[in-house]
Amino acid sequence: MENTYRREAAKKITIGQILAGKPAEEADGSMVLPSLEKVYRVSVVAVVLQKEKKGNSTSFLVDDGTGQLIVRFFEPAPVVNLLGPGDAILIVARPRKYNQETYLSPDIVKKVDPSWLKVRKNELQEGNRVNLPEAGPDNEENMEERERNSEPAILFQKVLQFIKKMDSGSGVRVEELIELSPVPETERLLERLLEKGEIFQNSPGKVKAL
Repeated sequence: MENTYRREAAKKITIGQILAGKPAEEADGSMVLPSLEKVYRVSVVAVVLQKEKKGNSTSFLVDDGTGQLIVRFFEPAPVVNLLGPGDAILIVARPRKYNQETYLSPDIVKKVDPSWLKVRKNELQEGNRVNLPEAGPDNEENMEERERNSEPAILFQKVLQFIKKMDSGSGVRVEELIELSPVPETERLLERLLEKGEIFQNSPGKVKAL
């Protein structure tokens, strides 16, 4: 796939981890987590507690069960009018800290089904592990073929269904699919689906399901 749609990967994380992080010494907009991992963008699923507007700026106080954080829009955005207290939302954003206040500067905010809160909690607890066939003296020679053929068909179906759900008619941005998909290793699955002809690029950086 072309790299035209690529950005810094969004780290699936909890609000508690973000609050425990601190700005990196380098002035590159990154944050250092307690694990010493550096992140530029984060992906959080949370519930809106409060909404406040001041001029063109809108702030949402959100909670994911591990802590509370402000999501701050500095300019008008269509999604702002669609959200309110009680809504579950998925946020892809850049963590920021100003005057001792940590907040999120969003790239993508999308209202989601509340069940995503449980999905994300399970993802973080399981560490997004994927079970693969074990290598052994009797199968090392065919390991690549085994991995290629052992991909559960249900994962391909889930990605296809997600593409159809997200597609409003003009295709779906690959970057958005990768960031919002609940399926592990979505980027690799998209590449396989392109190879198999199950999906196609209808415009640069966008795909549609057949």
